[in-house]
Amino acid sequence: MKIMYNGKIVDTNDMKVLGGNFEGMVYEYNGSALKVYHQNPDKIVLPQDTCNDFTKIKTNAILMPDNLVYAYDENNQLYYRGCGTKLVKGEIPLSEMWQTLSKDKLQQQGDILYDDLETLTNNNVEISDLECLGNFIYNGNMYFCDFGNFKFSTMPNLYNSNLNALNEALHSQLILLGKSKEFLEEEFCNMTNSNLEFTEDFYNFIMKIYNDTYEENFLYLYKDYLVFLEEILEEYGSIENYKMELLNNALDSGRYEFNEEENVEALNKVLH
Repeated sequence: MKIMYNGKIVDTNDMKVLGGNFEGMVYEYNGSALKVYHQNPDKIVLPQDTCNDFTKIKTNAILMPDNLVYAYDENNQLYYRGCGTKLVKGEIPLSEMWQTLSKDKLQQQGDILYDDLETLTNNNVEISDLECLGNFIYNGNMYFCDFGNFKFSTMPNLYNSNLNALNEALHSQLILLGKSKEFLEEEFCNMTNSNLEFTEDFYNFIMKIYNDTYEENFLYLYKDYLVFLEEILEEYGSIENYKMELLNNALDSGRYEFNEEENVEALNKVLH
């Protein structure tokens, strides 16, 4: 398909496909990732006016569009068909990222992310949908790469709303590994030196254990999730050590036994 991007006519058939979803396909082109919407996307896409206004907002880690993508209709007239953003290369699987994420690196990344958050809030942008698998890329640095559900907002306390959205997304991506059953199983087996295959019930059980710490250990004591993780690394030495403590505490507390008897038994066999 012929499209126009940044004033140049290019063909999507000549580009590398990076991925796709209900909205459209993503292509690599000249240092950019171009999202080209389907002719009839299965979800509401970012409106042209909003997308154009977003291109004027400059961020570093919570990525925003750089330019609009246009396609040609049957009358050879250009129409809005998507947008491009910074291309992030060298992606590291989420199951391996903690091999390179130190306390100092978390602090550095936090400075960038929360600076972006302030920029977006100052431009009245409400962020959302950052917690989903595929919306976060780690290559030694952290990037959130899907702005498709961002919108302009005049809500009171927008910064606090955006801060909550970012903190929840960081928990989802850094602790829940994008909520990926595959990544969490791989991590669990490495931590416990086992080859346990996650059932859907056991996956949900492990997710609940990791999520409970967000409600109980983070929300009442912290505002910045990366500071929370920095202190975990300081105390436990690694995220794996911290998660092992969470798993052991889940057994010792007895709090999950009533509704999770089979899963508690399975976890007990692996840990002991």
